[in-house]
Amino acid sequence: MQRNGAASRKWYPRAGNPVGVALIMLWTVLMTPLAGQAQGPALTTVSDTVYRADGTAAGGTALIAWPSFQTAAGNVVAAGKQSTAIGTAGAFSAQLAPNAGAAPAGTYYSLCSS
Repeated sequence: MQRNGAASRKWYPRAGNPVGVALIMLWTVLMTPLAGQAQGPALTTVSDTVYRADGTAAGGTALIAWPSFQTAAGNVVAAGKQSTAIGTAGAFSAQLAPNAGAAPAGTYYSLCSS
């Protein structure tokens, strides 16, 4: 007659056993989600020249704001703000999540004063 628990040692290796340690480590690696899998949406570059109302090139900083939305690819984007420097001769460039086909419909980015 087998002692109580002998069958379970056959199927579930103990931590002191080198094979058991290797199996436990392998299981842990396979069950742990990888950090690279949690990626945000692919960004798109928005670039142009910014002008003042009088037609001269703008300078300074642009503050871009957006509401929370879901991209067409299904990524959730939290509401937020991003400041971007306006370069020489009004050059502007920013990396933003695409809002084409976003939900809710009509989601857009806006320039803020503060």
